Amino acid sequence: TNKLFLRLERANTKLPPGKKKLPRWPRKFVWSKQQLLTRKQQTTVLFSGKRAGESAQIEDDAYYGFLYVRPLQVKSLVYGALLVVTPFLLCLYPIAPLWFKFCVVYLCMGLLALIFGICLVRWLAYGAVWLATGRSFWVFPNLFNDDVPFMDALLPRYGYDKRAGVAKWYSRLTVIGILAAGGFAFYLNAPDEDAVKDMRDTAGNSFDEFMNWAVSNKALSNGTNATNATEAEEAEEKKKKPRENMTYDEIFAEGLEDILEEGEEGEDLLREEAELSMEERDARLEAMLASEEAEDDAADARAASGADGEL
Repeated sequence: TNKLFLRLERANTKLPPGKKKLPRWPRKFVWSKQQLLTRKQQTTVLFSGKRAGESAQIEDDAYYGFLYVRPLQVKSLVYGALLVVTPFLLCLYPIAPLWFKFCVVYLCMGLLALIFGICLVRWLAYGAVWLATGRSFWVFPNLFNDDVPFMDALLPRYGYDKRAGVAKWYSRLTVIGILAAGGFAFYLNAPDEDAVKDMRDTAGNSFDEFMNWAVSNKALSNGTNATNATEAEEAEEKKKKPRENMTYDEIFAEGLEDILEEGEEGEDLLREEAELSMEERDARLEAMLASEEAEDDAADARAASGADGEL
């Protein structure tokens, strides 16, 4: 019979408060050490309430069960596949697309904001009710309770902590005085608007720099080498000659595309340039460089005067 049936015993033999006998069909069972066929068995009952600590032997029904192997479910297969695939996907995060990384960043920020928001609401509700009535009132009282299952952490939605009791009026009055003094001290030493604006701008710039860094380093995501391309552009810029070291023909060649876009006026300008002698070209080059230098000096002067005005 051991292969077909198993003799069972009650897992909980403690009488509920106000009850005189155990329920006929208990929810949980344990295997009995004596695997014998019988209709009745002796059960030790533990009392609660005023008779806490006392026990008694009663004749109880014998319970039996049989072994049952649950068939493999699709849910179990999915959980097993996720258990194997998830670490592999986490290792591939550095080469994930840029949009996916942004989604992860915003998701983490949203979860952190949600957690801090719930904690803030819990403490504000607790403080308001405690100062008004002296009782401990909590929103989601089991949120940080390690003794309850994860799915029951948000149950009940709210409730009072009966173990904390009711605070005395002078205790609440003392806390109110401390909070008022602390708030007044913070008001006197609060930063000015410019300091707050600077801190806000610094935080915003830090986030923008992070986003720009992510955009500029997306080479691993799309298969291009953005860093090498940037270095190549910088090297190309270094190869360019300063305008004061360029000839008139080189400067004229740089603006040739703009000249050709002007149509007939551009063609007339090209004909005029072809008819110029070397002396005229050198004179035009000196005039162009002098004009650009004068414009740069004027721009520097305006910038210096603007800085002096701000000071």
